[in-house]
Amino acid sequence: MAFDPTKPVRTRDGRPARIICTDREGNGSRTGGNFPVIALVKDEGSLCETILSLTKEGRLYEEGEHGGDLVNIPEHMFTNLYRCCGAGPVHKTLEHAIVVAVKEIRVGWVGVLEQAMDGEFVAFHPATKEW
Repeated sequence: MAFDPTKPVRTRDGRPARIICTDREGNGSRTGGNFPVIALVKDEGSLCETILSLTKEGRLYEEGEHGGDLVNIPEHMFTNLYRCCGAGPVHKTLEHAIVVAVKEIRVGWVGVLEQAMDGEFVAFHPATKEW
C-alpha cells in the first residue's frame, strides 16, 4: 500500500505520529529537497515529541526500511452481528455501530466485528449491558 500523507499515520514500529508539513524547502540531503515531510513522533515515556524529516514516501532514510518510517494507520470497518439474521450494514466507527445496534434494539445482537478494509479480522467486540 502506498504511503498517503493526508491520512492518519504512525511510525513503522508503532509510535504515534503527526505530519506537520509535506513541502519543506531546501536542497541539501536533510534540509528539504529529498526530505520534504516534517513529522512529530511521540516516544513512550517522553514528555516531548521528536522532530523527523522524511522522504515524500514517509521514509526516514532514502534506502531500506526503518522503525521510524511513517506508515498509514489501517482503516477499519465495523459490522453488527445478530443471532437471528447474521450481519448488519458496515459502519466507519465502533461507536457508530454500537449506537445503531442499541437504537434499533435488535433482538439477538451479539456484538461488533472489526475488520481491516481488506477483510482481515482485527477484533470482536461482544455486546455488553453497559451499551
